[in-house]
Amino acid sequence: MTLDSNNLEETQKDSGMPEKECSQIRPWVRYWARGIDFQIWVVIMESIRFIIPEDQMIWLDISTWGIWKGLVGIFLWGIIGSLLTMAVWSFLEAYLISRYGCTPGKWILNIRITKEDGTKLSYQEGLRRVWGVFFYGEGLFIPIVSAITNIMSYTKLTNDGITEWDEMGKHKVTHSTIGTVKVLIAIGILMIPVIKNYINILA
Repeated sequence: MTLDSNNLEETQKDSGMPEKECSQIRPWVRYWARGIDFQIWVVIMESIRFIIPEDQMIWLDISTWGIWKGLVGIFLWGIIGSLLTMAVWSFLEAYLISRYGCTPGKWILNIRITKEDGTKLSYQEGLRRVWGVFFYGEGLFIPIVSAITNIMSYTKLTNDGITEWDEMGKHKVTHSTIGTVKVLIAIGILMIPVIKNYINILA
């Protein structure tokens, strides 16, 4: 069975997703939704690594970088990794938003992205929104800069009821009450890093 935007909306209704809107200023729900997307993306990327020969992955080992070994290497690799993630994820997120009005994380936490008139964003509009989030909200994931842009975005959303990128794109972000099952799913996904660290310690 194929899943299109109409099927997704019907699935949401059939799963007991409340249609009633709740508070529309929920910065932390949006934050955790993006965190869920990130964890899902990490799992996908790590799964891909399993099919790449180990000798082809040596360049990922910072200890082999010589001069870049240590904190400098970690800092630079963090930025490089973030930029690569943005480059790939932005196209996927733009597609999901233009097709379904949400990403997996947003679907789990009952967040829907549309135009102000309630219609779906085009792919180009979705792509501009994603890059707006990365630039204005995440500061291109550059350490310190990212913390500052996160605080600024939080302040604008709580004071004005809208983020910089949604205001520029004339987007509407709609929240609905989150059911218990979806809350448990969200917690489970967000706990993946903790579980992985615990397994590594035991190993």
